[in-house]
Amino acid sequence: MNKVVPVAAMLLCSIVTFCLSAKIGILATTASNSETSCAALPKHYLELGCKPIKDEGHSCPNSVLSCVAGVTRCRAKINKLSECYLEGKKYLEGQKMYPKEDSCYICHCQKGFDNSTFTNNPKCYVKYCGIELHSSDKLADGCIPVYFGTDRCCPISWRCPDDEDIVIVEGRKNTPETGNPLMQCTFGSLTMNIGDSISSDDKCVACKCTVPPMPHCIQTRDC
Repeated sequence: MNKVVPVAAMLLCSIVTFCLSAKIGILATTASNSETSCAALPKHYLELGCKPIKDEGHSCPNSVLSCVAGVTRCRAKINKLSECYLEGKKYLEGQKMYPKEDSCYICHCQKGFDNSTFTNNPKCYVKYCGIELHSSDKLADGCIPVYFGTDRCCPISWRCPDDEDIVIVEGRKNTPETGNPLMQCTFGSLTMNIGDSISSDDKCVACKCTVPPMPHCIQTRDC
């Protein structure tokens, strides 16, 4: 009966292939006539310039160490990649970038990337939060999203109606449109005019009617 002896395999990859000293899965097959035949080195190892190494006590090669040529080629490929700079950090072509200045955007490092703007930047797009898909139950309960600071893309939590909620009118802006239903916000059983706020025990979160038909909640960056 043929006997197959497996050897552990691992080759690590990054943006482009890096060849490292690693054990590989070369199989030693012992035939019925007691002669040992060794499996060929996989093609991708040969392309990297790797050479099989036979350890003492093994009939067949069980590792590859001579991969310098492959590493050199990999580095050459990296040196040809375009570089992008965003908020003091360097990225290589193909990497994703997440601007802290405007966390609603995701950008891709590509040749010609302009880091001066994210709006209408062909290398950037607005992050999709899927509120209607992932938080449909919150919306159905009349809850409103809570955003962090000036971020207006993905909420960090939700503020749901409570029977003890009251309208605070200290910031109300009296205009000719005050009282117009089209210029009011609704939250639970409350009706709010522009500038009105919702009472809250959380001093870090402020919910205000700024753009009808629903109030907006902001958590301050200081909390």
